[in-house]
Amino acid sequence: MRDHLAPGTCIVDAAGKYLLGDAAISHEHEGIPILHDGVTLGYVIGSPAHAASVAQVLQHLAARDSENRALAAEVLHLYREIHLIEELSEQLAPLLNVEAVAHSASSQAGAATAFRLSPKKGTRIKAAQQTAVRNIRAYSPTNTRYWSHTAPAR
Repeated sequence: MRDHLAPGTCIVDAAGKYLLGDAAISHEHEGIPILHDGVTLGYVIGSPAHAASVAQVLQHLAARDSENRALAAEVLHLYREIHLIEELSEQLAPLLNVEAVAHSASSQAGAATAFRLSPKKGTRIKAAQQTAVRNIRAYSPTNTRYWSHTAPAR
């Protein structure tokens, strides 16, 4: 950008500190603000047409940088969630009855399908909640009817 900045153009930060361009020009023209999310990042000082164009480019770059940072933060958050689920599954895997897990996963998939296929929003939520409650009750450790049939032989 340094090579392509027109003579007589200067970029300063919000406090007025010189960053780039012709420092001697900084008091001859009014600055065009560089805004991002309602915050003034700095000013482009120079001929109004050129300064406005440079300010727009810098605003666009600031928005892109902000989007990239937000995306990176979201990816990091999701990675941490996945890692936590992976650790939990590694700890629980030896403790779980594989058949019970398979039944529960199948039932949950059925509940999700019922939720998506139900025509009314309220009906979908209620049906999914009822299915989830039935699954919790069916596969809970206190349900001796289920666990007596699926308990591994010793």
